[in-house]
Amino acid sequence: MLDRFHKIAEIIASIAIVASLLFVGIQVNQNTAAMQNEASYAAQEHWVGITTEMASNRQLAEVWSASLDYPDGMPAPDADQLQVRLMCHAQLKSLEGQFNQYRLGNLSEEVWQNHWKGFLRQLMTQPHYGRILNSPEPPYSSAFMLMFRRGMDEAKAIRARLAAG
Repeated sequence: MLDRFHKIAEIIASIAIVASLLFVGIQVNQNTAAMQNEASYAAQEHWVGITTEMASNRQLAEVWSASLDYPDGMPAPDADQLQVRLMCHAQLKSLEGQFNQYRLGNLSEEVWQNHWKGFLRQLMTQPHYGRILNSPEPPYSSAFMLMFRRGMDEAKAIRARLAAG
């Protein structure tokens, strides 16, 4: 009888060990995903911070625009143009971060849709976003660029409906 209890205890202990290993594996996966998420967010926030600083600092924008060298012979943009481009890039990087958070399930559908609607309003009034989209090798993920192109088309359709009355 004691031997039977011993065997049952071993089976229960084995099941408990397997269950705890599965739990640890799940926790490790969740922790890894959280760390990757934080790293992605931190990198984008750093980029947005630098871009926003340059966009808001006239002297820095003037120095930066004076240092630009265009290989195709185009003149460097003046500080005002550069500041607008940088502000657009900062907004796009911020939206890309939110888009990534949404895709990872960290941002609700409702919150994402509110961000998206705000962005569509920006696309309707700012031509600079289209220029950024059409620039060679824009610094955004391919999934974000697909979403961005969809937004450009959607904004054009909204403008056309508004113009038609």
